[in-house]
Amino acid sequence: MTRGLVLVLAFGIIAWAHPARAEKVKTNQDTKVYSRPGEQAKVLLKLHSGQNMTVIGKEGRWLHVRVQGRTGYVPRSKVDMPDDDEIQRNTRSRPFVGGRSTKRGFGGQAGPDDRIGADAVGEGQDDSSSDDDSDSKDSKDSKDSKDSKDSKDSKDRKAKKPHKDDSASDSDSDDSDDKPAKPRKPAHAAKPSSKDDVSTSDDDDDDDDSKASSSKSKGDKRDKRDKGDKGDKGDKGDSDDDSGDAPDPDDSKTGDPDDSDKRPTAHVSEKTVAYNDRSSDSGEEFVAKPSMVLYPGETKGKWTLVENDDGDAGWMLTSALDMDDSGGGGGGTFKRDLDAHALLGVMFIQQAMHSTGSTITSTSGMLNPDKYSLSTSAVSLSLGGEALFPYKKSYVVGGEATLDYAKTLFGGIQVPATMSTAAASTGISIANYNLRGEFGYDLHKKNGMMIIGRLGYRYQSYMVDSYSSTTKNPAKLPQETMGAPVLGASFAIPQLTEKIGLKFTLDTILFGAGITQTKGLEDGKSPSAKAATVAAELRYRWKKDMDFIGVYDLNYASLDFGAPAADSTRGHTGTDTARTDIFHMFTFGLIKMF
Repeated sequence: MTRGLVLVLAFGIIAWAHPARAEKVKTNQDTKVYSRPGEQAKVLLKLHSGQNMTVIGKEGRWLHVRVQGRTGYVPRSKVDMPDDDEIQRNTRSRPFVGGRSTKRGFGGQAGPDDRIGADAVGEGQDDSSSDDDSDSKDSKDSKDSKDSKDSKDSKDRKAKKPHKDDSASDSDSDDSDDKPAKPRKPAHAAKPSSKDDVSTSDDDDDDDDSKASSSKSKGDKRDKRDKGDKGDKGDKGDSDDDSGDAPDPDDSKTGDPDDSDKRPTAHVSEKTVAYNDRSSDSGEEFVAKPSMVLYPGETKGKWTLVENDDGDAGWMLTSALDMDDSGGGGGGTFKRDLDAHALLGVMFIQQAMHSTGSTITSTSGMLNPDKYSLSTSAVSLSLGGEALFPYKKSYVVGGEATLDYAKTLFGGIQVPATMSTAAASTGISIANYNLRGEFGYDLHKKNGMMIIGRLGYRYQSYMVDSYSSTTKNPAKLPQETMGAPVLGASFAIPQLTEKIGLKFTLDTILFGAGITQTKGLEDGKSPSAKAATVAAELRYRWKKDMDFIGVYDLNYASLDFGAPAADSTRGHTGTDTARTDIFHMFTFGLIKMF
């Protein structure tokens, strides 16, 4: 009776000390295990429906799990969860003394409900159905308890009067006490020393010993198995527990492309709420910003389910989404760009003439044709449009056409008097036409950063009012046209912030400029030019398809006309005539996206 009480207490302590098992869930459909929350992340494993997984934690709509020796993330929607949305704890039903009996106490009363079930065994049944996944600690505790019990049984048998049939057994027991203790063999430690031991009055105890020996033997096997596993490799021992079809090959090892790279992407032009359900009255899931990359999914009615990079998902009005024709995700934000702009502003014009080796002596207050400076202001209008299209995964191609026009105000340029004419005001107008082809590289940043090369042609005209009248044009300014190839580049950040975008451009004329001036008013025999235009553009998002835009342009041109022409009436002297033009233009307006 005393020995039975000791055994019950010992195994009760072991069962009580056993740590809570890891939390388990099971997939309800085929799914993928990702390296981080969000379906655009790298795929680690592909699982079939019914696959068991160990839950490490929860992050929003994602579960952090361990399966097949790896850890990753799966959507909660693809996992069977309890009705209360709590993770099910894998506390398997087991008898009061693990693997022994469904009853407890000395009167054979039934155990509590949570200690019976598929894992419980009836009294006297074999323990072969006990949990194969018991921790190595259970095996060790079971072994220590058995050793203690065997030692006590040996002492009890010595204290009893020997049975005539037990003489051999007792003799063996005494001999074992006289000899030094030897390590016990896990599989045979509890075997009877002779066949006669089975017939002793301690049949029940020996039967218990046999069961304990069986449990210990299994525990030792698990010890050997666990001893060879280190780190995450230890999880492979749960492969039997993680039932279900074997997972598909790991994309990260086979080198297959990630499916998420092929998903379409979208953006919003202003802050937009994604809701829990297809109603603006439902709860808010997250707020989408223009800088976010969104991944649209199923569409129902006028609503589309979208997901962001953090793995949050919600319903949004389809009309609020700007679909990216480039698709593919990958962090890039470029999409097809078709726009047209109209801007108004002001231009400040500066022009300076100078001659090398001039023989004209300057007269105070009088115009010197070899050396003078003129300046004026003009109202300006800028019109244009641009089209950019994605090319392959990282490139964009397209073109741009613009017209910048300026007309002087308040009478135009104030020209000083000459020896033969009085001072006068001369009106001028400047038209600048640009046609460019563009080829760029998408840097795949969330702000849409791109670098674009530009190659085109510029035609510029410099028109003078009443250019043939010496009274209205005492400086004899000629009308002038210039055509030249233009080579340039631009750097764009369309989404610097939620509302702000930036663009910088540089265009240059380095060679091939052709200049034509009014016959008889030429500045030299062999005109040439080099020029550069620097522009900075600031955009402010006003509406979904319309932005406010402000642009500053600095045009610098250096013209060399060579030696004065003999048949020109400009009156230049010296060996070389040159001119510098500087135009500052500030324009503001609207840009419409299509």
